[in-house]
Amino acid sequence: MIKTNKISWEIEARVLGKEEAKASGIDFQSNEDISFIGATLCHEGANYKGDRFLKEELEKSYKTIVWKPINWEHTEPNIGTVLESSLIKEDRNRVDIVGAIWAYKYPQYAKLIKEASVVGTLKVSMEALFSKADYVIGEFDEVIPEEEADDEIKESIGKKSERFGGRLVSRAIKDFIFCGVGITSLPADKDAVIWAFASDKNLEEYHEYLHKAFRGEIGTMFTPQRLVEEHQRVHEKLAEKFLFKIR
Repeated sequence: MIKTNKISWEIEARVLGKEEAKASGIDFQSNEDISFIGATLCHEGANYKGDRFLKEELEKSYKTIVWKPINWEHTEPNIGTVLESSLIKEDRNRVDIVGAIWAYKYPQYAKLIKEASVVGTLKVSMEALFSKADYVIGEFDEVIPEEEADDEIKESIGKKSERFGGRLVSRAIKDFIFCGVGITSLPADKDAVIWAFASDKNLEEYHEYLHKAFRGEIGTMFTPQRLVEEHQRVHEKLAEKFLFKIR
């Protein structure tokens, strides 16, 4: 039987320039009324709620998020859709997505996402349907099949259990499909990061935000290293724009 479970993962937003978006097959020329968002949907491993993605399960299912809806706080309205997903293979694999927000229909949401993503106050959480799960004690010290797990184990998800010597109990979901993305302020994965949102028209605005953060004039969710990386990347994008204009 398919079960429904919503699992949220924090996202860090970043600017998507036109050239970067075009490389993903997005045509800005015919889509000026659409806003685009780039995000890390989830990571391999467990979030603080105790839901865990396995490497092999992510490899099987990462494409199932494509064409699924983007909603607001896991409720209506649906304000966009996912266009593309990629499996990024690192020490801890992750799923990245590119989505379209229907700015022409929901301008208030598009404006809020744009503003909030710059300062990191809005995140993304994903929704999944799964058919079965194993219960993991610690870092795979023990794996208990769902049919053998008692109520105490199931109620301990996301907690350090005295029964298991203070080790974390997590639930490794299997045979799942992604079924949606929620824009939210209440994420579960503290390691995933809303990477920003936008097109070239607000690149200068984002550049000014980074300068203010460097000077300590405003607060920021970015680490000092992240600020340096973002500033370098924005400079590269601004240089591309300048070179394109003078050709």
